[in-house]
Amino acid sequence: MTAASIVHLPELTFAQHLQREFGINRGVFNTMDAWFYEHGYVEITQRRKLLIEFLRIASEQNRQGRRMRFGHGGLAAKMNDFLMQNNAHQRFS
Repeated sequence: MTAASIVHLPELTFAQHLQREFGINRGVFNTMDAWFYEHGYVEITQRRKLLIEFLRIASEQNRQGRRMRFGHGGLAAKMNDFLMQNNAHQRFS
């Protein structure tokens, strides 16, 4: 399956892919999806591309090879940093 086709999967299948690939559960996926939506990413494929890129970068920074943990308030802070550092508004528009 290509990276481009992953964003078009049904929601449950997409969430399962994220769990296999990055170790995040559906609750974390829903939280991230809602956060990006609330920050102006209303188009679903745009949001999913952004989500995958965020998780790819976060997993590279998580060198322990375990499930990613963000801690209380840490997920929103990391996503905010991601948007700022990667000019995500321009790259994913």
